[in-house]
Amino acid sequence: MVRLAINGLPWADASDVELGRPAPSYTVDTLRHFRECLPDTELFLIVGADTLTDFAGWRDPDGILDLATLIAVARPGSTLGFPHTLAKLIAQRQTRIVLHQTVSHDTSSREVRARVRDGLPVGSHVPEMVARYILDFGLYREPQDK
Repeated sequence: MVRLAINGLPWADASDVELGRPAPSYTVDTLRHFRECLPDTELFLIVGADTLTDFAGWRDPDGILDLATLIAVARPGSTLGFPHTLAKLIAQRQTRIVLHQTVSHDTSSREVRARVRDGLPVGSHVPEMVARYILDFGLYREPQDK
């Protein structure tokens, strides 16, 4: 679905490097892989701003920040800010964590799955080819257990 979503974007590429790795797969290991393969390329890790609340608990957050610039994207209407749990990590790395307020519509993967499960259209929430793929393969029809 990622390949379908980025189709036609010349600046984007999808990788399946994590599919061949035994579970669990950690972000820092993926970034190390790309640093080794692309030593002269600046790496960016784009995450939802809500993940900042537990980022300090990720596997090797210092290593992640050594390897990539962290871009935290907040949905419209949410408040941007560094949670106190990140204070130690950002004390000397403020240029390595970028907070960004998105201007796009507020859509979460949870919402997309719920809409599909409820028989509602998702075409305005995901690229058309992704919506078609979800429908063609009958994805997200059953309630997700959490």
